Amino acid sequence: MVKNKIYCRLCNSGDTRRIGNYIHCNNCSFGFIYNIKNTYFEKSARIYLPKILSNILERSNINNIKKRLTKIERLTSKGKILDIGCAGGTFLKIAKERGWETYGIEPFKQEFIKAKEVIGNVENVKLEDYNTNTKFDVITLFDVIEHFESLEPLSKINKLLKEGGLLVVSCMDASSLNFRLTGKRWSCYQENQHFNYFNKKTMKLLFKNLDLIHTHIENNKLKHFISYPFYFIFFLITLKKIAPLWDNRMYFLKKNVK
Repeated sequence: MVKNKIYCRLCNSGDTRRIGNYIHCNNCSFGFIYNIKNTYFEKSARIYLPKILSNILERSNINNIKKRLTKIERLTSKGKILDIGCAGGTFLKIAKERGWETYGIEPFKQEFIKAKEVIGNVENVKLEDYNTNTKFDVITLFDVIEHFESLEPLSKINKLLKEGGLLVVSCMDASSLNFRLTGKRWSCYQENQHFNYFNKKTMKLLFKNLDLIHTHIENNKLKHFISYPFYFIFFLITLKKIAPLWDNRMYFLKKNVK
C-alpha cells in the first residue's frame, strides 16, 4: 500500500519526508507542520515573569523597536505603515510618535484589546480577512510568518504594498547552528504554534513567489545576545518559550515598480 504523498506548501514538490508531525521538503528544504493543531488562540502566548524582569525585557524590546525603525527610516520616507500581528501595539505606538501613520492587524483578542487602547487603528482579523483600499509604504511582520497555517494569505501583501513599498520580515532561522545541533529539541520548535520553518533559501523562494525584490538580510549576532544582560535569566526561566536571539534573521524587500 502506497502512502499518500504530502506536497510541500512552498514549492509544491512531492519529494518530502515526514518526521513525526514535521515535514521536510527535499526539493527546496522548507519545513512545515502537518495536521496542524493550533493552540495559539486558545490561551495567552504571553510569558508571565516577575515584575522587575518583565520591566527589563520591556525596556530591551523598546530599544530593539527603535533600532528597527531607524533601519526602516534609512530605506524609505515616513508614511503609512501596517504591522501584521502587531500584538499589544508597542511597535506602532513608537512609530506613531516618530511621525508614521500607523495601522495594525492582530487576530489574538487579548493583544488586540491592548493595541486598540494604545493606537486605535487596529483590526481584530487575520491577514486573509483584512479589507482596505489603503496602500502602504511599509508592511512589517515581526516573528509572525511562522504562525501562518497556510502560506496563501501572504499573497495579499503584494496588493497592500505601494509600488516601491518596503516589506520587513523577521523570522526564526531553521538553518541556524542551534537548530542543526538540537533538531526537534530546538527552542523554536513548537508545533502547536510554529507551523512554518524557513531558512535563508526558502525565504528567498517565498519572496520570489510574491514578486518582491530582496534587498538585504540581517542576522542577529551573538553580541546582540550579550547586550541583553538578563536574557540568560529569561531563557533559563522560560526554557523553550522564548527563542534565542541569534536564531532570527531580518529580511528587507521592495515591491516591483511596474
